[in-house]
Amino acid sequence: MATPQTLSKRLLRTMLPGYLIIALTMTAAQLAIQYANISSSVDDDLISLARTVEPGITTAVWELDAVQLASIAKGVRQNAIVTGVRVDSAEDQQLVDDGDVPRPGDVAGRAILERYKSATLPLVYQTKGVAPRRIGQLTLYSNRDVVLDRVAYGFGVVLLDSVLFTLGLWLIFQWTVRFRLSQAVTRVAKAVKSWRFRPDDAPVDNIDYPYRDELGELVSAFNDSRRRLFDSLRELDALNRNLETMVDARTAELTKAKEDAEAATRTKSEFLSNMSHEIRTPMNAVLGMLYLAQQAELTPDLRSKLGKAQGAARSLLGIINDVLDFSKIEAGKLEVEEVEFALDGVLEQVTDAIGYEAARKGIEFLIRYDPAIPARLLGDPLRLGQILLNLCGNAVKFTEQGEVELALHALSIRNDALSLQVCVRDSGIGMSEEVQARMFEQFSQADQSTTRRFGGTGLGLAISRRLVELMDGRIWVEESRPGKGTSICFTVHLRVAPQAGAAARGLAERAGPLLKGVRVLLVEDNHAAREILGEMLHFLHVEATAVGTGIEALAALRNPGATPYDLVLMDWHLPGVNGDEVARLIGSDPSIAQRPKVVMVTSYGRDDVMRLAERAGVEGFL
Repeated sequence: MATPQTLSKRLLRTMLPGYLIIALTMTAAQLAIQYANISSSVDDDLISLARTVEPGITTAVWELDAVQLASIAKGVRQNAIVTGVRVDSAEDQQLVDDGDVPRPGDVAGRAILERYKSATLPLVYQTKGVAPRRIGQLTLYSNRDVVLDRVAYGFGVVLLDSVLFTLGLWLIFQWTVRFRLSQAVTRVAKAVKSWRFRPDDAPVDNIDYPYRDELGELVSAFNDSRRRLFDSLRELDALNRNLETMVDARTAELTKAKEDAEAATRTKSEFLSNMSHEIRTPMNAVLGMLYLAQQAELTPDLRSKLGKAQGAARSLLGIINDVLDFSKIEAGKLEVEEVEFALDGVLEQVTDAIGYEAARKGIEFLIRYDPAIPARLLGDPLRLGQILLNLCGNAVKFTEQGEVELALHALSIRNDALSLQVCVRDSGIGMSEEVQARMFEQFSQADQSTTRRFGGTGLGLAISRRLVELMDGRIWVEESRPGKGTSICFTVHLRVAPQAGAAARGLAERAGPLLKGVRVLLVEDNHAAREILGEMLHFLHVEATAVGTGIEALAALRNPGATPYDLVLMDWHLPGVNGDEVARLIGSDPSIAQRPKVVMVTSYGRDDVMRLAERAGVEGFL
């Protein structure tokens, strides 16, 4: 923070350097002029004095009177400006050398401060009847100390004059600034600080300043500004009072409208909830009757029609469930519970629900499961399954070919708290950034063509977002590009059930001794599925070899190496030769010395697959 300074000090600091420079310059010029004047005066005095004593010295030289000549020289030396006297004969013979007489080279040049000054006159003797005759030369000398002594005296006078002038000027300046300017500015500042706004119509006190100068104009501008400011503040205060009255009235209106809207929303939600329950009961009956009808012996055409009816009924039931959940969200009654459950069971229900549709479209549905996830958890399995079903169902719905992968990963396990991350990745139609920005909003879908092509209410993801938030998590789009698929992830926080170990680790501990030394051939054309099954076998401490086609599987079984294969895990759909045909060839091929057990890996079409597989000699299903 800058140190406070008075206005007089600031002005003095601003003006003093300039004044000193000007004063020094003028003093130096005055000294130079004075030096020149004194130097010229000394020159004139030397010449005048030389002319005065010239007759006497001429006579003494003519008469060769050395005593008289020396006496005159000493008399001349008594003059203050004369420092030396020299008399020479016509033959340049030195007759008198009295005082400070320079050597021949000391008076050369024209320096500004020359050491010696001199005045020289010829000595000419003249009498009546005789022609004038030059008999010698008189030279009077004066050195620069004489000039400097006179200049020093003058400099002292000038310096004293300058100091007195500066002191007087400073006193006048201080008085003017302090008593005329500073006090006036201080009065104005105090008056401005004392301003207080009064909302009434009291007159505004002006700042009093008696002089009509620049500061007077400033004070006048302050007074005008203050008057306008106070007028504006009074108008603003009046507007605020009116606005408060209007706000109170509007607030009362909005409160009543809000209460009416909330009442209407509650009524609507209760109506939707009741209607959804009323509609869901007969829909469940329709689904049950369709399922029972499909168990009978039917023609292919009739079975196809019943399957389509069952699919339509399930879609309608899904819409009813979405509407019911949405009405609970609107009413603020959607809650999650905490019960003990097995995550495996939730995943199995999801697989059962979407496996048929994935199989119908020829899509691989894969589950990647982190073995660190505990076997038993505390949470809401119904709501967690609903989230998984919404995301996986959408992934299957918007994927025409390829695969859908459900990956579960334990982010952290601390004490009895589990942070679970779930990602659903598909190879479907993908989304633009615009669609991603609003996809978790209610009634949101990509566009009208998507609604016409794939159906749905647009509530599933909005409900999922709310359920995830109720489980202290978040949901987001990890990655999506049009035509390149989508990856959606969410996190939820669950609790670990008491004495619940990791599911895969417990299974590995129980099955490890039984599977020790077992050799497995894994036949799967999908790379991701092959990778997941390989990881599962690795956790079970099983030696596994993976191939991608039935032909490769037969070749591996015919040439197993030192140890034959004990088990074949094989996908149902394989390129070239299907799984049931490969199983039949394994049983009938004489080049396979030791026939392994064959287990079919499939999640769809179990009745048809089981009939074909049993005839092909398959021992079991996974």
